[in-house]
Amino acid sequence: MLTKEEIKKIEKTIGYTFRDVTLLNQAFTRSSYTSENFESRDNEVLQFFGDAILSYVVCTILLDRCTGRDNDGLFSYMQESDFINMRDSRTNHAYLAKKMKALQLSQYLISGSGEEKDEFAESEEALANLAESLISAVYIDSDRDIETVRMIGCYLFGL
Repeated sequence: MLTKEEIKKIEKTIGYTFRDVTLLNQAFTRSSYTSENFESRDNEVLQFFGDAILSYVVCTILLDRCTGRDNDGLFSYMQESDFINMRDSRTNHAYLAKKMKALQLSQYLISGSGEEKDEFAESEEALANLAESLISAVYIDSDRDIETVRMIGCYLFGL
């Protein structure tokens, strides 16, 4: 599990202080660790929800920045495919991994003895999963405050 010092460093890096640090610990815990330490929970469920939450946040930002309303309804000068490309460019694994790598958060990943730390810590999948897990952990910890998640998402991922 993360030490108090590590937790403080992570919180400073992401710009958010957790009320429930068990969520932060879970966000950094790989399934390889929980298969050896049955009392722990891995980040896979957080990843699942984080993916959807991040997509929602990106869509709300696109809605705010790229659309307007008039007497006839919602308008935009962009096509649906443009929105899809913009959303996907900010939620794909390569982009998320790049952002996590820049923040140097992979050093705090908690894994089992079977995983080579250096090997998986820099993998695109592990880093993207961490990003999604963090977003989900912040969402849950903030009592599902989407504005808090949006601020953290903008800060972490340049949304």
